[in-house]
Amino acid sequence: MKRFVLFLYLFFLIKGMDLYSTIYYIDFEKGDDKNSGITSDEPWKHCPFDKNATDKARSTKIKAGDILLFKGGVVYYGCIEIDGRFIYGEENKPIILKGDGWGDGKAIIDGSELIEGEWKKCTSPDEVKGNPNWEKIYCIQLKKSYSFTQGFYEDDDFLWYSQEPNPSDPFFYDRIDNFRVIPKGDSNIKQTRTSITDPRYFTQKDPDFWKGSYVALWRVPNVTVIKKITGYDPQTSTIFHEDAGGDLYADRNSYYSIINHVSLIDKPGEFALDEEKKVLYIWPKDDDIKKHKYKIRVENVGIKADGVKNIVIEGFIIQNFTMGIRVYRSSDNMPVPENFIIRNNEVRNLKADEWYSIHIGGKNGIVENNKVINSLRGVGILAGGENIIVRKNYVKRTSRQGIWFMGAKDSIIENNFVESCKGTHANGISVYSNSENITVRNNLVIDSNIPFTMEQSKDLKIYNNIFDGEKKVGYVIAGWFGLKGTIYILNNNILGSTSGYLHISGDCKIIFKNNITDGILGNCERSYNIYTTEKAKTLNLAEGEKIETDLKKIFVNPEKKDYQLKENSPAIDSGMDLSEIFTTDMDGIKRPKGKKWDIGPYEFKEVEK
Repeated sequence: MKRFVLFLYLFFLIKGMDLYSTIYYIDFEKGDDKNSGITSDEPWKHCPFDKNATDKARSTKIKAGDILLFKGGVVYYGCIEIDGRFIYGEENKPIILKGDGWGDGKAIIDGSELIEGEWKKCTSPDEVKGNPNWEKIYCIQLKKSYSFTQGFYEDDDFLWYSQEPNPSDPFFYDRIDNFRVIPKGDSNIKQTRTSITDPRYFTQKDPDFWKGSYVALWRVPNVTVIKKITGYDPQTSTIFHEDAGGDLYADRNSYYSIINHVSLIDKPGEFALDEEKKVLYIWPKDDDIKKHKYKIRVENVGIKADGVKNIVIEGFIIQNFTMGIRVYRSSDNMPVPENFIIRNNEVRNLKADEWYSIHIGGKNGIVENNKVINSLRGVGILAGGENIIVRKNYVKRTSRQGIWFMGAKDSIIENNFVESCKGTHANGISVYSNSENITVRNNLVIDSNIPFTMEQSKDLKIYNNIFDGEKKVGYVIAGWFGLKGTIYILNNNILGSTSGYLHISGDCKIIFKNNITDGILGNCERSYNIYTTEKAKTLNLAEGEKIETDLKKIFVNPEKKDYQLKENSPAIDSGMDLSEIFTTDMDGIKRPKGKKWDIGPYEFKEVEK
């Protein structure tokens, strides 16, 4: 039955394509590159775009309309790299990389390798720089050299850095709210771009004590950088480290944290790596090292399509890489990518170090129905180019922006759910760097540093969104500088501000209407907003504006984030007609459903009694 369903799917997929298009089967577990690859009984082990492919898999030329079908449920170790100068699809005949439809579930592309060797239990505190937890710690002599930043896994879950102070959530280990404070102007506790003096903490007598560890530093412009400790002077309580790479803050407190030292392993699931001696130390999560498999990330990108035109990438789980999927142009020598689709993938557990889970650039691209989960020190989805659509994606736990437009034009961000983007310099959705004519609609953003930010862009339409700062952020919407043209902010829920203000600067016209907001915005054309903050009582209310600070009178259940309008809500039939810009609500219901437009992202829906 499954094979029949797959046949029907592929039949309609390639209907109208070249009759000579071919389906190639790939099974990393049981395939052989010497096979024909054209039946499920003779699959290849490697994809032809893998540098490790041999024999028939390597020599076969993939042409427009061909489908590369990976077996579901099988782990594929390696990476796929497509060079658009030589391999490309054609209009209505894309090259398709497909990870579901054959086998069970989705094919898993994995960028890690197993750690091989013998684990030994530590026998004394001396082995671990006096760590009192020495009886819980195991070590292994590695056969290769690795960097502690590569990404280490226990059964495909992250192992966490040993760190002091301990972060409240080790995924967001670079958040300064868990760091040690360097008080502004303190003469005893101080730092330079290459040193930190702290007699409260650096009291160890051994000048080699901090050898092999790193320090996380906060510097301008609100970024955390990780630098190797190069020396330690016990006489002055000073560590020396690589240059911070930027200016330090002089007008406020600064912050730091020590990372990757064996003496700091104090919880199950933490590790430290002695890079010089090639020794890895782990406290296993249930105190039994033999129950688990341990991996290290060794590959950079799961699927890289450089300069490719007419390609579809769908149905994969991509894990344990630096970056998951890239369709982009690496240099001027490469073609501009065109007509590509990335859909129905799950990209997870990436150790990104300022990179991206999904990265696209070019013309006519769609990123839809993907899950991006756990991008450590990375962005969820980065997009630039012309006519780009990012829609119906779920992005959770990124250390940088959840969804980020950089240099996008005539493009759309719609119907996405973004949550838990909380690392230093992270935001939910951002539109930056000369983006122009961008629509941001029907998105839900919660539990993130600033739900929506924008800068140096022109002509944005922001409507039917729910941006909830959950009383953890000062601004729920922020526009930093360089904004031009007209910025429409219409029919949104803008909630959960600690400041009661929104911040937007730039040489632009702002039209702010039909919003339910606890943020006040000055210097704008505003009307028909409902303010939920006491600070709004200082405003001269514009036409149709009102104040209601009790969210329970507006929404069905705001405490559980049910922001549908309740019966007799002051938002019902209280908005103005904006049909010249859009005509439906967040659920696609035509506006107005009642006598007049409702305020906020939803039209009122009567509940049957």
